[in-house]
Amino acid sequence: MVDAVPANPAGDPRRQLPWLVNHASSRGIAVTPDMVLTTGSYTGMFFPRETGTAQGHIESLAPISLTLY
Repeated sequence: MVDAVPANPAGDPRRQLPWLVNHASSRGIAVTPDMVLTTGSYTGMFFPRETGTAQGHIESLAPISLTLY
């Protein structure tokens, strides 16, 4: 198991949303309710060395697991 310390180089991702909306709208791009927006990874990239199962949990959300072969 790898413990990762949460850290986003841009800071709180909620801070990025107003910037994104302003940036898009200034270029004539509408940000609509059906769009999916992401803000990157809190932990960076981890490359597993062997097969196994990755598990994650964020408070108030259902846990998730992914089996890598």
